[in-house]
Amino acid sequence: NVLALVVICREDADGHLRVSPFHSDLMVQIATASAAARCELLVSLQSDARPVYGQYEADQLADGVIVIGSREQGRAWEYFRALQAEGCNMVSWSVASATRSQRKFGVVAADNAEGGRLLADHLHALGRRRAVLIGGGQGAPEQFNERIEAFRERWQQLGAVIAGHWSQADIRQSLSILPHGGADATVGSAPTREAEGVAGARLMLDSGIECDALFAANDQLAIGVLHELAEAGIAVPRRIAVCG
Repeated sequence: NVLALVVICREDADGHLRVSPFHSDLMVQIATASAAARCELLVSLQSDARPVYGQYEADQLADGVIVIGSREQGRAWEYFRALQAEGCNMVSWSVASATRSQRKFGVVAADNAEGGRLLADHLHALGRRRAVLIGGGQGAPEQFNERIEAFRERWQQLGAVIAGHWSQADIRQSLSILPHGGADATVGSAPTREAEGVAGARLMLDSGIECDALFAANDQLAIGVLHELAEAGIAVPRRIAVCG
């Protein structure tokens, strides 16, 4: 009665493995469900930049394997696809538009586009009509763009206005001249998503654009936005409703 949980992490410039808050939440829920099923949970944090290991079932360490990662970690997914092809009892957390490699084995998926559409409907139902978008664009994770573009399309179908959009590239360029603040600034040498959210909110505020809603491409960007809006004395959600 043992399950192995492999979390493929981001590795920072100093070689430290970083688990995203979202994946941390998934880990807690998997652990809770495992305990309810009277199963022990063996957890392994791994990196796509290093050799990965998944032979828990073959080595009689676990009865099955759950893999959590992101779509960009192609080398690790190829490894686990090969294990599954050999008969490993495996399921992964992925996304609805997962790569062909990831579709080769069981997937519990998130539909990023539908999430974007639902949030557009929710904000519109609250009476919001002018939205700003933070994140996405060239060089951003694919799932960020799926959420942003689905939100944009649905928002415009509802007759509402996209008042402005600051992409990941805009934000990273601004970080070379804007001080961080309100969130931990870096992971190794790279800015955290929270710091990018802070910078994105500053760009919006400096532009003078009026909006009553803000959609960030992920939760960590939204947290950074909330830090900066609080620093600026802007009431959330009374003046600007924020979601990620």
